[in-house]
Amino acid sequence: MKEKYYTVEEFAEILRVTPQTIRKFIREGRINAIKLTNKGRSPYRICETEFIRLSMVGYEENMKIIKENLKD
Repeated sequence: MKEKYYTVEEFAEILRVTPQTIRKFIREGRINAIKLTNKGRSPYRICETEFIRLSMVGYEENMKIIKENLKD
């Protein structure tokens, strides 16, 4: 089965956060992403299995961190 990949914007919409938050988490290594070349504004793609990984390491904890960062 072929793996599905999401843009930063799609991933942010699913998690109900801003794309800036997702980009920040990618830079910090909290979210794994693939950086594509020559893709303009959204050069990252996030694998569908990243949703599973986030839930396994503590989805609630990650959402707490996301919400705290939204306050900053």
